[in-house]
Amino acid sequence: MSLPDFEEDGNLPEGIYPLRRAELAQHFATTPRRRVLLERLLSLYTLADVTGFLERFVVFGSFVTTKPEPGDLDIILVMRTGFQSSQAPLESRPLFDHEQAD
Repeated sequence: MSLPDFEEDGNLPEGIYPLRRAELAQHFATTPRRRVLLERLLSLYTLADVTGFLERFVVFGSFVTTKPEPGDLDIILVMRTGFQSSQAPLESRPLFDHEQAD
């Protein structure tokens, strides 16, 4: 799926835009800071995916805008029914603990 053009304020039009990793890199890894954040984003995706329960990985906030230097990553993890963080691989558990999450 291709992304629509950004609006004048630098945001995407409201909506859900499924993207592959290569598309994320093409559209959003456009500065050194954004490349660092993309690497972190892909790492977080991998940690969530190895649980076997990842249903959706939602990215929002300044990373998916035209802002050249986003400050952080904003994500929502939607897990399938039956997921229990205590059963997740040890390396993934900090994703599901607010105090440990980065």
